[in-house]
Amino acid sequence: MNGIDAYAATVEDAKSAKADFVIAYLGGVPGKTLTKERALEYIQAGLHIVCVFETAADRAKDGQEAGIADARTAVVEMKAVGAPPFRPVYFAVDIDTSPNPSEILPYFTGIHSVLGTRVAGAYGGIDTMNVLFEHGLIGWGYQTEAWSHGQWHPKAQLRQVGYGKVYDTDQAVAGDYGGWK
Repeated sequence: MNGIDAYAATVEDAKSAKADFVIAYLGGVPGKTLTKERALEYIQAGLHIVCVFETAADRAKDGQEAGIADARTAVVEMKAVGAPPFRPVYFAVDIDTSPNPSEILPYFTGIHSVLGTRVAGAYGGIDTMNVLFEHGLIGWGYQTEAWSHGQWHPKAQLRQVGYGKVYDTDQAVAGDYGGWK
């Protein structure tokens, strides 16, 4: 299955790209955050929705309390957009963690304490995937080609494989990749 990053893309973009799903954002960033109305547009167009929580590229460096707060906010926002209970949320680590991947462990420990591995996921490069899956802090992985050095983590359900001027492209590599309608 193929998808596109819905931050900049429209339903028409998704259809012309032959996407099966869209990556939609939570986190309160103006102009970027998924609304219930937008979720309904995607669903009515036959698209599945995958949720990523992001407030800042390096938010995962802000520690355990930040992870707890973001997980709680994600639960409220998922409910507000009509997501079914227990669908995953991928928390964005939009930086290269290779210098010190363990610095994001406190943040994800906080997320895990609220959501557990049934719901907690992460977006990031290979080092992010390695450290979080190794420590059992996520059950869902959305890995970007960036910072991955041609390596793919075998447990990651989604791959970001292309970068475009309007939207990025993604592939689901597992039957359940976290999408919902």
